Amino acid sequence: MSILSQFLQNPSPIHISAADRTLEYLVGTKYWAIEFNGNQLEKRIFISSSDSAFADDISTRHSSYGFCFSLFGRVIHYKAIKGTTVTTSSTEAELLALSLTAKDFIWWKRFFQQIQFDPKEEPTIYCDNQQTIRILTKEAPKLQTALKHVDIHQSWLRQEVQTGNIKVHWVPTAEMVADGFTKVLPAQKHKEFIKQLNLVDIKDKILVLS
Repeated sequence: MSILSQFLQNPSPIHISAADRTLEYLVGTKYWAIEFNGNQLEKRIFISSSDSAFADDISTRHSSYGFCFSLFGRVIHYKAIKGTTVTTSSTEAELLALSLTAKDFIWWKRFFQQIQFDPKEEPTIYCDNQQTIRILTKEAPKLQTALKHVDIHQSWLRQEVQTGNIKVHWVPTAEMVADGFTKVLPAQKHKEFIKQLNLVDIKDKILVLS
C-alpha cells in the first residue's frame, strides 16, 4: 500500500494490476488477525524494531523506513514510509529509521507511564546494522556526513542512548520483523514475516459467531 499510494495519479496498467493483486490478497487473508489470548511466548513484553532499505527507490534514490512495536507478542503499532531525502550510506539510512522509531518509542514509554503500566524491562530498540549501533554507543565514533539533518538525528540519538533513555541492540536481519515494512518480500520470506507478526487464522471463530 505504501508503494501503490505513490501512483494514485495516472496509474499505469502495471499499477492497476498490482492493485488488483493486493485486493485479491486481502480477500484471501481476511481472517488473519492479531489475537491477544494470554499465550505469551516471547520473554520480552514490549519489543521495538527499526529497519531501512537503502536507496531502494530507483528513480529518486530515496530510502524506505519501517518500524514495528509489539506488546505481549502482538503488534500494536507499525509504520512503513519512504524518505524524502537521499542518504549516502546504509548507516545514514539506518540512523534516520532509528530516529523515526525512537520518537514513537518515547511516546509509548510516556503513555505506559500515564496508565501506570510498567513492563519492568530496559527500553530497547532492535536494529540489524552493527555500524549504526557502534556510532550510537561508543564514545569516539562519529558519522561524517554533509547532510545536516542526518547529523542532528545522530546527535539526538547519541544523547538519548548515552543517557540511558534508549538502548539499541543488534539482531540478525533474519530475525528483524521491521524488515517486512521496508521492502517487498519473496514468498518464503513473506511467510516467515507472517509468523514474526504472530498473525493467526480466526476463520473458524468468525464462522461460529455468524
